[in-house]
Amino acid sequence: MRRILTLISSIGLVALAPASAWAGSVAADTASCTKFSDGTGGYCTGTLRAFRQSPNASDQVTFYVTPTGLATFQATLGGKSYACMFATAATVMQFVTAVTQTNGRFLVSWDATGGCSTSYYYQGSAYTNY
Repeated sequence: MRRILTLISSIGLVALAPASAWAGSVAADTASCTKFSDGTGGYCTGTLRAFRQSPNASDQVTFYVTPTGLATFQATLGGKSYACMFATAATVMQFVTAVTQTNGRFLVSWDATGGCSTSYYYQGSAYTNY
């Protein structure tokens, strides 16, 4: 009986806990690409949905991974093209899988040689509305 009362008390306390101030927050979908004017590289950031919903029909983002180990990133935004190549497909496979299966925000950057130098994505409840 004491266990049941303890459980009910615990559930009651959880039910009275304040809700998060960010409940229902939805982040704006954005797409952005930049090439540095000094030629040292650039980056693209945003969500796949933002590229897909762009009013420009040619805007797109592509992650290309082959079984032989080739992994590239390509984007077209605002009439400009951006691309880089990852060192190995093995290092980027989890990243590509996560980005393409969620609507999380991603960032891919590249160096002056066209090699993808930094990549990350983050996912949260604000990005889950497909």
